[in-house]
Amino acid sequence: MKMKKLAALIAALTVAAWMLVVFASCGSSPASSGSGAKRKTSNDLYSQLDPVIEKTFGNLNTRLKPGLRIALLPPGSTDEGAGKYVFDELYKRFINSGCDMVDRADIDKAIAEINFSMSGLVDDNTAASLGKFLGAQVIAFGDLPELGSTRQRLVYRALEVETGRMLGISSERF
Repeated sequence: MKMKKLAALIAALTVAAWMLVVFASCGSSPASSGSGAKRKTSNDLYSQLDPVIEKTFGNLNTRLKPGLRIALLPPGSTDEGAGKYVFDELYKRFINSGCDMVDRADIDKAIAEINFSMSGLVDDNTAASLGKFLGAQVIAFGDLPELGSTRQRLVYRALEVETGRMLGISSERF
């Protein structure tokens, strides 16, 4: 029994560390840096992301029962601004649809309390452990990987924290 608790704590710490890395790199807004040409390229990316974010939200939201407490994690991404934009837009859509969301400040506070520093990818087990730690019933986490120089994909998963059951997966190319 103690080994299970220790494994769950290690998993939660791994996710928390990953989130610390993501949140620490999410300090700038999409339009706050870069030259005019770069900003135009970024704005093009954000306009391409809007319908993808809407589809992702729809795919996940239709699979979630009303009243569930949801912890939303920002997507892993090499483009910090795009990752923050996706997170902010998804968070806004969930809030506006009436979902009970774990506040980002609560997630930041949990990371600060754990005060642990290591990097790693979020998998189902670590996500479930962090969700339990945050008091969420569902945790949604994802990636914004590049598929090449001109194509990307937004992938998000919704996991039931208590059972570890995958409630839904959305994968949208753009």
